[in-house]
Amino acid sequence: TYITGAKSMKAAYDPAGSWGGMQLGGGGINAADYKYFTFWAKGADEDKNVQFWLNWGNQKVITVPANKWTYFKYELVTAYPGVGNVDNVTFQIFDAGKTIYFDNIMFVK
Repeated sequence: TYITGAKSMKAAYDPAGSWGGMQLGGGGINAADYKYFTFWAKGADEDKNVQFWLNWGNQKVITVPANKWTYFKYELVTAYPGVGNVDNVTFQIFDAGKTIYFDNIMFVK
C-alpha cells in the first residue's frame, strides 16, 4: 500500500503497549527554506489518534481514519513558528498500537 512509488513506510506500533513511536532524524533541514510540512497516513482497522512533533516541540494531534489514505499539510510559519533546523520528526500513537502507513513525508517549498 502506497501513494507514490512502490512502497510506503510501515509503522507497526506495539499492540500490547502504549505510546509507541516512530522517529525520523539526522542531518537537519532548514525550515526557513520551506513553506509546508506534509505527509500521507493510512490507518488500520479503526481510527487512531497520532501525535507528532518537529524537534519534539509544538505537538499536533491528528486522527488517522481507518483503512484509507489521508493527506495532512501544515504551514510551517504558523504551525511551527520559530523552528530553525528540523533535526527530527516524531510520530507517536496513543493507547494500544496498530499498524499505520506513512508516505511522502516531506517539506515543500
